[in-house]
Amino acid sequence: MRRFILLMLFSSPAAAFFADGFYDAPISAIAGACAAQDIFFSFVCNPAAGGSVRETAAGISYIGSNFSPAGPGSNNVSFAVSAPSRVNVYNTTYSMGYFSNAYRLYNARAIYLSAASWRFKDYGGETLDGGISLKSLSLDGPAGKDSGIAADLGAVLRLEDLNIGFSAINFKAPSFPKNSVKAGKAIKFGAARIKEDYSVSADLTKRDYPDNNYTLSAGVRRFFRTYEGGTFSASAGLGAGDNKSFLSLGAGYEKTAYSLSYVFMAPLNGAFSLANGLSFVFRFGSSEEETEYQKLIAREMKFRRDLMLSLDKSEEARLKLVREIEENRKEIERLYETIKDEKSKISRLEEAKNRLDEIVKRQNQSREELRILEEKRRQE
Repeated sequence: MRRFILLMLFSSPAAAFFADGFYDAPISAIAGACAAQDIFFSFVCNPAAGGSVRETAAGISYIGSNFSPAGPGSNNVSFAVSAPSRVNVYNTTYSMGYFSNAYRLYNARAIYLSAASWRFKDYGGETLDGGISLKSLSLDGPAGKDSGIAADLGAVLRLEDLNIGFSAINFKAPSFPKNSVKAGKAIKFGAARIKEDYSVSADLTKRDYPDNNYTLSAGVRRFFRTYEGGTFSASAGLGAGDNKSFLSLGAGYEKTAYSLSYVFMAPLNGAFSLANGLSFVFRFGSSEEETEYQKLIAREMKFRRDLMLSLDKSEEARLKLVREIEENRKEIERLYETIKDEKSKISRLEEAKNRLDEIVKRQNQSREELRILEEKRRQE
């Protein structure tokens, strides 16, 4: 009887353990509007979003909260590793994550195996990506331990500076008969405008737990970049839902090799209870202390070097062309002089021929006169 009473008291919130919630500090700081965001833990709310991770990284997060966008909440601990790969011409990011939370007498754990494409379909600068997550779920409740397999699907359309995302969380959801609950399902649709110094995102989420309810969430992130001190960020978000509305504020600090984020949340309806969280992400292979501005400067310098090399090559080609034109001009002049010489030779030959003809003519006349004189002399 005691087990039955506990089960009746606490079974309804348990369905919320395996659907959307407060995943990590950066996502929570924008009120969970992560369906189209390029944040490390975004693959949890949209498997396709994980494709934006282009270097091997690991992250850990803790969120302490008594509420969630669906209503009841719990303390969440999460850990994940993401690694990009390239096979032939296909870019894929694989992620593995472990998530656990506890609420009253329930302990829930999930192990994620996720794969997401990167620029899978390219439509002239606009790309479409997809992703899938397979999850092993386990639930320890008053009635015992249950386990099952679930799956998430997602897609992201990336435009020039706008992402549009869609995901189905637990579209294949297991039941937990011992505790008389079923993993909750959620559908998320969102958009995010991502610029160099800020990002704005908004999501609409539909859930089937603990009843059919909706949440509209929106958030903004502002980045403050320094030359050598890394990048500071400030975030704010607002979630307006049927079961819970809340406000979130966050701050972060990022270097090339790591990032650290903090979030503070407060409910706007229901029982008042503050929440906060902390996340840390480490990027492997990025240990040198090089800021993003230094990267930009290095890329700019490389571009300028390439441009100067291109200009030098163009100048060499121009000088070579000038030399060729000058050589052609001189050759034309030589040919012209040769033609003039030939014409002069032809003229001199024509004059000599005329003189020779005149000499031959005079010689013939002289011979004729000599013959006539010879005949006259004979006659005399």
